[in-house]
Amino acid sequence: MEQKPNSTTKVEIKNVKPLLQQTQCYGQFIRVDDVSRPLRKGETFLVPCIVRTDTNLIDWLIVNGEPIPNSDLKYFVTPVINHPHNDKENGQIETHYHVDYRFLKHDNNGNFPTVRNKHSKYYFCEIIRPQEKLHGDLQYFIMPVINEDFAGITPVNLISKSKLKHKCIDKGKCPHRGYDLSQAKAIDGKITCPLHGLEFNAVSGVVLNCP
Repeated sequence: MEQKPNSTTKVEIKNVKPLLQQTQCYGQFIRVDDVSRPLRKGETFLVPCIVRTDTNLIDWLIVNGEPIPNSDLKYFVTPVINHPHNDKENGQIETHYHVDYRFLKHDNNGNFPTVRNKHSKYYFCEIIRPQEKLHGDLQYFIMPVINEDFAGITPVNLISKSKLKHKCIDKGKCPHRGYDLSQAKAIDGKITCPLHGLEFNAVSGVVLNCP
């Protein structure tokens, strides 16, 4: 049974930035991290993003002795699946995030989809495996669900050196890096982990493509 998001969930809004023309009434939105069901197109959530501003521009300008926001300032915004991890055994030692393409317009053309929504002030998906601090700070933006399905999933053969503790979904989580699979919907009888492409039987939970 699908679980509906709790509309009474309280969130800390000090790091939340309004995105484009979205309302600034944050109280009606919940963090996408708190949802334990597949998302529906058109729903709106507080989405974790790795964000940085153009380092060549300053946030504020002084005009006639008064500070005003710099209208030329650009935000580089990468919505991410909030499950930072490393893959040391497979050669990626840095702790990183995966891009959450459900919140981006893109051409689903392979493992790294081409993002199409670059606006005058917001430049989306600058880094495909962003790292906090190195590529920006983790902030929450108000964003609508554009695609119901995950995309840009790492091919499972790239985690061939990983050893799984279990050969099935364990307590609702992927046995590779412990990602909660409640937002991954079953397609053709299979549930696919959006991080590294492990596939599981939707009924038994048994892994189908162990690397």
